[in-house]
Amino acid sequence: MLPNLKDTIAAIATPSGQGAVGIVRLSGPESLPIARKIFRPQRKEVVFESHKMIYGKIYDDMRLIDEVLVCYMAPPNSFTGEAVVEIFGHGGTFVMSQLLAVALKGGARLACPGEFSYRAVLYGKIDLTQAEAIADVIEAKNNQALSVAQNNLNGLFSKEVKALREKLVEMLAHMEAEIDFSTEEIEEETLSVRKQKLSEIVKRISDMLKAYQLGQRLYHGVTVVICGRPNVGKSSLLNAILKRDRAIVSDCPGTTRDTLEETIHYRGISVSFIDTAGIRETHSKLEQIGVSLAYEKLKYADLKLLVLDSSQSLTQEDLRLCEEMASPQTIFVQNKSDLNQHSLFQVALKPFSSIKRIPICALKREGIDTLLNMIYEQIIEKELETDTIFLMKERHRLGLEQAIQSLSACEKGMEAHLSMEFLTVDLKKAIESLETVVGRVTEEDIYDKIFSTFCIGK
Repeated sequence: MLPNLKDTIAAIATPSGQGAVGIVRLSGPESLPIARKIFRPQRKEVVFESHKMIYGKIYDDMRLIDEVLVCYMAPPNSFTGEAVVEIFGHGGTFVMSQLLAVALKGGARLACPGEFSYRAVLYGKIDLTQAEAIADVIEAKNNQALSVAQNNLNGLFSKEVKALREKLVEMLAHMEAEIDFSTEEIEEETLSVRKQKLSEIVKRISDMLKAYQLGQRLYHGVTVVICGRPNVGKSSLLNAILKRDRAIVSDCPGTTRDTLEETIHYRGISVSFIDTAGIRETHSKLEQIGVSLAYEKLKYADLKLLVLDSSQSLTQEDLRLCEEMASPQTIFVQNKSDLNQHSLFQVALKPFSSIKRIPICALKREGIDTLLNMIYEQIIEKELETDTIFLMKERHRLGLEQAIQSLSACEKGMEAHLSMEFLTVDLKKAIESLETVVGRVTEEDIYDKIFSTFCIGK
């Protein structure tokens, strides 16, 4: 259910817990009157000028709550576009709750999650993609995710979508003019010119869709599963990557029965490494559970590291795993490279020449940096640029895919020489799909779908 936009809302805008400074934010028509009720400036004749700090004290009737700084932001020059007041007090949990309680007692309502951002969208301060980027900035777990979120917050993605929409609107207007004023002297576009324009738009949207998976990797990080038969050095590899002894290493086969997961940050990307039980035929119920868990993790891996002992000839289990894992998402890790390589090792790998491989010595931690760099290149696939547009939300992907479908139908209609009336229907659908991405808030449940996931105060 949508919140009442006529209310003046208030919330604590800083994280809970102890801190030097905390902020209580108010937004709405009664923000300044409420501030006047509860705030006593140091200078009696003070004037609330927009975007200027005023020192004073907050009182609950006669009871002193805190010494504060108050900043008033006049509409429309505020985050929400409404009158906004921010109270900067001491950042203790209790004092913040008291400041909020006084604001609510003065006539404000507690803000719903994301309600400040929701109002900013409705009053045209930001669009939907920028509002979603606010949450992405807050939740960013690495440098790359933060950079992408900041780009989207600054409107890089929405500007591109709006530019494509404008091109389609221009094309639609020209086609409708030809329909409505067919008897007038209107310069008609040739079919080839129109198809070329449409093709360029389709290609641009397709390029943006290709960046969706990479955007997910940048934001959420990636999962790399370390697998192989027992005693090839999987746990030693995990320890070498972490540069500490996290996994138990033993000569006894089947030491690892469960999965071990640890996350590192490499070149701005969060990479979760999962060490799995040695995969082999076994009668041990515990080992069977471990093998099942290993295969379960492999299903959802972004990348697989198949560890092989290069000092031995490949066993039948090794060869079976090579066949099962052979894909562009697999790297063959040739462990124990400090020992003499077995004469038949490379011979056995000849059928898998297309799979990337790298020699390492996990025990001596040799070749690990090269392996990490190979993982990064495999994951990212291309050089990142500061102005690259990444899709961060499933909603964005669906909207662009729907636009592509409508534009493809329009292209087919042009090929079949359908009348202009049919072509304009598909163009209108494509335009509507792009508008849902950047934000015509027409559905009442848009708040529940997007803004209810925000933290209160944002």
